[in-house]
Amino acid sequence: MTGTDESDDDGRDDSTGPDGGTDGTDLESAVGNFLRNARRVYEEYDEGYVDPDAALWTLEGHVDTLEDAFDAHEEQPERD
Repeated sequence: MTGTDESDDDGRDDSTGPDGGTDGTDLESAVGNFLRNARRVYEEYDEGYVDPDAALWTLEGHVDTLEDAFDAHEEQPERD
């Protein structure tokens, strides 16, 4: 597995929702995906699979995905 691979061993892509875009309606899911993906980057770096620049670039992508989900969540109208 490389530092830019966002799929789990089960083949599931943790960075996107069912429609292929980020699932901004489920912030909890986005946070969980970010934590798993970020942990994977750290583990791959520690194991020597990615260099520091690639690890930071990959983490930046995960942060961007989380920010997009947060922004989409913030734009949703309040539910009563």
